[in-house]
Amino acid sequence: MSFRDSEYSPLPASKEFLEAMDQGSEEAATLAPFAIVGAEYSSTSGYINSLASVYEIPMVSGSATSKSLDARPFFGRTIPTNKGDAFAAMTYYSALGITHVACIYDAGNWGRNYNADLRLAAQLRNITMLNIPIEGRDKADVEKAVIAFKNSGLHHVIAPMLLIHTYPTFQLGHDYGIMGASASGRYSWIFPEFSAMASPSYDFPKDADFDDIATAHNGVASLDLHLDKHEALEKALIEFTQNTALQKEFISMHHQPELFQNFTFSPLFNFKSYLYYDAVVALSLAACNTPGLFTGPEVYSQFLQTEFQGVSGLVQFDNQTGTRNFNTVQYRIDNILLSANRSTETHYRYDSHIAAIAGSKHVEFPEAFVYADGSTIVPPSIPPVHHEYNKISLWALILGWTMAGLVLLFSVLAMLWTAHNRNVFVVKAAQPVFILQLCVGTIVMACAVYPLSMQGEEPSPKLDRACMAFPWLFFCGFVIAFSAVLAKTWRANKLINSGRGMRRITINAQDVILPFVVLLTTNIALLTAWTVVSPYTYVIEDMLDYDSFGRSLESFGVCRSDHALAFLVPILIVNCCGVMAAAYQVYMARDLPTLFSESKALMLCVGSLIETWCLGGPILIVVWKDPTTHFVVLSALICITCLTILVPIIVPKYRARRRRENGARAAPAALLSVASTHSNIQGSSRLGGRILMGAGSSSLGGQNATRDNAVDRELMALANKQGLMAITRKPHAASLDGSDHSRRSNYSLHQPKASKVPLHHQKGSSRDSSCV
Repeated sequence: MSFRDSEYSPLPASKEFLEAMDQGSEEAATLAPFAIVGAEYSSTSGYINSLASVYEIPMVSGSATSKSLDARPFFGRTIPTNKGDAFAAMTYYSALGITHVACIYDAGNWGRNYNADLRLAAQLRNITMLNIPIEGRDKADVEKAVIAFKNSGLHHVIAPMLLIHTYPTFQLGHDYGIMGASASGRYSWIFPEFSAMASPSYDFPKDADFDDIATAHNGVASLDLHLDKHEALEKALIEFTQNTALQKEFISMHHQPELFQNFTFSPLFNFKSYLYYDAVVALSLAACNTPGLFTGPEVYSQFLQTEFQGVSGLVQFDNQTGTRNFNTVQYRIDNILLSANRSTETHYRYDSHIAAIAGSKHVEFPEAFVYADGSTIVPPSIPPVHHEYNKISLWALILGWTMAGLVLLFSVLAMLWTAHNRNVFVVKAAQPVFILQLCVGTIVMACAVYPLSMQGEEPSPKLDRACMAFPWLFFCGFVIAFSAVLAKTWRANKLINSGRGMRRITINAQDVILPFVVLLTTNIALLTAWTVVSPYTYVIEDMLDYDSFGRSLESFGVCRSDHALAFLVPILIVNCCGVMAAAYQVYMARDLPTLFSESKALMLCVGSLIETWCLGGPILIVVWKDPTTHFVVLSALICITCLTILVPIIVPKYRARRRRENGARAAPAALLSVASTHSNIQGSSRLGGRILMGAGSSSLGGQNATRDNAVDRELMALANKQGLMAITRKPHAASLDGSDHSRRSNYSLHQPKASKVPLHHQKGSSRDSSCV
């Protein structure tokens, strides 16, 4: 075996190889190699393999990890490619719960391939990786990469870079506050293939030029292959370091023995020595298993099939690339800490411990990782997000609650007023039981505003129940209220229709309850099926506003159901049919007296409902992502719907009641009015006195026929009680020939029951007679 120095450079290594293969030299002829072990760096191995493949000489490295060497002929290695490092690193990050990682890498061939392996491993672990290349060899190129990482907001970085980039990175990391004690936040740095940091001999002089670099090392990590110590090999190495004869024999086998002058062999463990030991064993086994006088291709073919238990573990090669299977090894993450105990007055020194042992699929954590700030808490993957939960504004909640409260107050007052005046003719004619039902419906419907206002930052069963309570309250309240209108008008129509047939019948409220039962039962059945099959649930949905990490900056809560339309559409159809039926009954009752059927008011009610939802429905669709606006609009629609049903029914009744009270108070005063002789009363030429005109007369100027007749009846009763006479004006009517008699005086004279004598036969002065 001949040893030659590559000087970590392709040119000296190529020169040494060509000298070894020089067939013109007698020494070369006898020592012509059949295989090559080395070189350490991937760049050097690539050049040597290009030359060796010309001679069909197999080459096996124990440390070259570049992925580009997989495509080389006659090349093998006892170390996996950087794919093993990459999968181990991402398995480690995944075990810590890290979701975002930066990669600062050398833009050369080795760095690009390493970055490609990291991207693949990150993708398989669902980790997002930011790629930051170092495009050149100058410090300014490194500075650009460091600034890009700092501006990214990430806290975890893996840095596969060349040694020429490493120390400028530490200096700049310190300067920009992302490494060491000067770090403004906790950062995690991992440097692959930088095992020197974990060596006890790794140090820096205490000098102004190195102070920042030395302190920046505190809390970083190195990533390298992890091998358990092999006792037999370690014993042999210790014996070698103590046996000068063996050392001299080893030195004599080198092409340049002078390189070992003043060299000290150290017994310190180095995993690369294990890998090169296995490389020599692998080639030896391949040669032994190749029969006869073998050629280079024959040895290489046998090498690909070689499998054995070496000092570095199970050695197994890919039969296409000759690279060791990365599933047969593990990797270690060493935590580097500045040691106050080991540091001296002249040098900074470090302690290290294994923080994690990672394979491609699992991770072990022998000790906690200590970061630059002394904490063992894993830094966050990304900076905290300022997330805004777009809730309903307080002013909107107050507005909605106030509107609903006013509707509830109005409904309760209407119920109390109706109950108090249930025996008054105006209220009794309007069927109090249905007015009370209408008020109950508006109360239930207005209560739907309150569960609509419930909200939170996270879904909960309470909010789910509130979501489903809204359609229950709204639709049930609507049915209760509007079916009262339908039943009330239907009852009046049945009474009038029976009168036209000269039949006397009694129709109770129970006789027209069928529409209410049908509508309410159908709504309850559909709402129950909805609640059981696909109920509303409270979910948090993101707005279309994201930060650089794809995180939502704004969200809002909304009620969602997977099959809401399957139940909502039938409910709307059923209730629309109820509205149409009510509209038809109102139309059929258009000629009934206002006391019995408020046809105009109900038509106004139906028309207002249709207009309200035709205008408000599209607005709800447009603003559904704005909780405040959506709540205000929907609350307003609910309250307007309640008032649209309630006001046209209650207010006219209240006003009619007030007019009746005012008319009753005005009757005694009318008895004091004096009138002259009336042309239509026999003997009236000599008659004078106090006259109380009926509601049909111009003295009260009534406009509503039904109300006037009622007032006339009260006035006649009052006149009879006082022993007076009453005059009421008959309704005017057009003649058959089309002539108008509205100007004619057409009055009726009503005598008190106590007087049986015609007016003109009564004794006494005509001035003393009284006429009502």
